[in-house]
Amino acid sequence: MYSHYNTNQTTLPLELSAFLPHNHLVFTIEKVVNKLDDNALLNFYHEVGRPSYPPQLLLAALLFAYSQGIFSGRKIEKMMVENLAMQYLTGQLVISYRTINRFRVAPGMEELIRNLFIDLNLQLKMEELVSLECLFIDGTKIEANANKYSFVWRKAVDKFSAKLQATLKTYFQEEINPLIQEAIVFLR
Repeated sequence: MYSHYNTNQTTLPLELSAFLPHNHLVFTIEKVVNKLDDNALLNFYHEVGRPSYPPQLLLAALLFAYSQGIFSGRKIEKMMVENLAMQYLTGQLVISYRTINRFRVAPGMEELIRNLFIDLNLQLKMEELVSLECLFIDGTKIEANANKYSFVWRKAVDKFSAKLQATLKTYFQEEINPLIQEAIVFLR
């Protein structure tokens, strides 16, 4: 005997947050982005043209997509259609990949994302969702050029990987970790 299965049954719209675990990353991203000062986002509003999407919405969508390892504008748009957590963040809006790409290259966006990275790490640390003891990066090398002279041997990647890891760890310890610790002390 099988359980009843019907994809044509209409259902009432339910709140999407009910389908996500209470400690899901989207809730933390939403908190961090909503705490952002409105003055930091004034540069992203335009007086003329069609009403724009709220910068908080676009920023939250970008941060969540980046946290899932998705960086392509088209894949982020696809994520808005298929991913339940992304639908929660965007209020079930599907934003064009062109809009996403224009937003992420807007002047001032790099500095804003850098500051949000620190705030997001702080929030994740405060909620004890992460510990800042280890730093990992993905060292996958994907060949994008078909030129036969563009191949990199594994030994070369391994050789420079250790140096890159050391540089990243030093940067994190000297630049980002003090800012996070300072914010933790300030909040307590």
